[in-house]
Amino acid sequence: MNQRERLWFGRLFEDPAFMQLYADRWQTLRQSALSNASMSEVIASQVAEIGEATATAQGISPAGQWKQRLHTMETWLHDRADWLDTQFPKPPTIHIANGESVTINSAVRISATKGMVYYTTDGIDPKDGSRPSNKASVIHPPSTQPLLSMKAPSRAHAPQNAKIDRTWFALEFDDEAWPLGLTGVGYDDDRTYRRHIGTDLADELSGKHTTVCVRVPFKVKQDPKSFVSLTLHMAYDDGFVAYLNGTRVAADRASESPAWNARATSKNSDQVGHTPVMFEINEHLALLRQGTNVLAIHGLNDQLSSFDMLVAPTLSAGVPRSGQAQGPTVTEDTTVIARTFLNELWSAPTRTKIPIKR
Repeated sequence: MNQRERLWFGRLFEDPAFMQLYADRWQTLRQSALSNASMSEVIASQVAEIGEATATAQGISPAGQWKQRLHTMETWLHDRADWLDTQFPKPPTIHIANGESVTINSAVRISATKGMVYYTTDGIDPKDGSRPSNKASVIHPPSTQPLLSMKAPSRAHAPQNAKIDRTWFALEFDDEAWPLGLTGVGYDDDRTYRRHIGTDLADELSGKHTTVCVRVPFKVKQDPKSFVSLTLHMAYDDGFVAYLNGTRVAADRASESPAWNARATSKNSDQVGHTPVMFEINEHLALLRQGTNVLAIHGLNDQLSSFDMLVAPTLSAGVPRSGQAQGPTVTEDTTVIARTFLNELWSAPTRTKIPIKR
C-alpha cells in the first residue's frame, strides 16, 4: 500500500456517495455561514475586536499593512469559495419565493443554466442513489439567446465627484452628455487587452482615476417572462459592480456601495480579462422588461498606477425548448424539490414550499 492509499481522506473523494454528501453540504453552507457576505461579517467583527492598535503592537506596522493583509485574506477566501462553487453543478432556481401564495393552476418555472433539472412535487428527493428517481420529472437545458454582445454601443464616464453616485446606474438616468463608444471600456498600456478594447479611455483614466461608469442599453423584443435563466459574462480588470435597470445583480472585488473614487478591493488576474467569468443571475430575471433595458457597470481599478483596466460585459437569456414545460402546474399546496444533474454529479437540492391562495 503506497502513501497515497494510506491517506484515507483523499480516498473519500473517490466515493461518489461521499462526493454527493460533500457537494450538498458545501452548497447548503454557501447559502448561510460560508456565503461571501457571512465570511466578510466574521472578518469585520474580528477586526473590530482586535483593533489597529493591538495589531500594530504585535508587530504589524504600519497599520496600512494590516489592512492590506486583511484585504488579501478576505479576497483569497472569496476567490477560493467562488472557485469551489464551480466544481459542482449549481442548484436550480425555482421562480416562486418561499412562502409566496399562488392561485390554483399556476405554472412554476424551474431553471438551471447548465445541466438537466429533475424535480418532484411530492416531497421526495428527485435523486435516487446516483440516478434520477423514476418519480422525477425532467427539464432539459434551455437554448441561449444573446441579449448583449461584445463591442456593444455604450456610454462611459470617469466621474470627478460624488454628484451622480446614487443615480447614474438607474434606468431613467440621462447619459446623453457621456461620450458614445463600444463596450470593452478601459485602457491598456501593456497591450495585454488591446484586442478587447472598444473604447480607449487611457487619457481619462491612466494615472488619474480608478473608477469608470459604463451604461449599456439593450432591447428585449419578446416578453421576458418567457426566459428561464439569465447569465452575465464579465471580462474585467480589476473589479466591478453590475446593475440591471438600477438594481445590483453581480460584483467582484468591490465594496457594497462603491463611491465615485473607489478602488477594487484587490488586484485581479490578467487571465480574467481574456476569459470572461460567468455570473448566473437567474434570481434577477424579473428585472428585465420588454423594450429598452440598461446594464450599468461600475468598473474599478486597484490603484492609480495600474497599466490597464477593462470592462467588457455580455448578457444572455435561456429560452425553453419548444413544447417543454419548465416546471409543474400546482393545484394544491406543494413542496417542489429540484436538483441539477451535470457530468454525473448532482447539485444540492432546492426546496420551495408553494401554498395555494385561498
